[in-house]
Amino acid sequence: MDPFIVSNLKALIMFGHLSGLAFGVGGAWILDLYILRKMYRSPITQENIQIIKFVSQIVSLGLVMLWLSGLSFLLFYSFFQPELLSNQKIWAKLLIVIALTINGYYLHKFVIPIIFSNQNKILIRAVSLKQVNTITFIGCISFVTWPFAMLLGVFKSLNFAFSFSQILSFYAAALLLSLGAAFTLKAFLLEKEMDLKIKRLNQNLSDSNKKLAQQQRDIEALTKVLR
Repeated sequence: MDPFIVSNLKALIMFGHLSGLAFGVGGAWILDLYILRKMYRSPITQENIQIIKFVSQIVSLGLVMLWLSGLSFLLFYSFFQPELLSNQKIWAKLLIVIALTINGYYLHKFVIPIIFSNQNKILIRAVSLKQVNTITFIGCISFVTWPFAMLLGVFKSLNFAFSFSQILSFYAAALLLSLGAAFTLKAFLLEKEMDLKIKRLNQNLSDSNKKLAQQQRDIEALTKVLR
């Protein structure tokens, strides 16, 4: 085949690949941070739900583009540059994209329905601890895995530089560190929310005691008048 056509075909596949990564990384980070903000600060509105739907569709589009362009790269390499198929980065990235796909499935199956079913509520006050942990876990995987996939796609210096197991070890280390940070933040925010609940309960109890004391004084005053 004409080298000009081959070169432009590869450039076209690369454009689709980088576009998919851009949609995925940008959308996933916006979605994760937006959900985090809404989870602890204010009630979920209909507008919030529409925004989450739209951004999640962008992430899904990015994932589809990533699969199509990635498989196109494999076909391209098979026909024109078979020596590149021995690059372990390709196969590590394929596994990471599979992880993104599985995580995306659970995001749409569990996290988004939890959010949508708690409209007009502050999420942290409306959901169970198990649901909070689910949202944190799935969101953290998305937050780390998308940029890691982009890093593998963009940095040419990683080609043939690391083995499959080394790349996955770096990914696992980054994911574990991020999960540790995410669950530490979750514990801090839950403790803060618990302190607020205790303060509200104490305030309500204090107000009730004041009302009760006032009623008792009114009863005593009325008793004196009746005597």
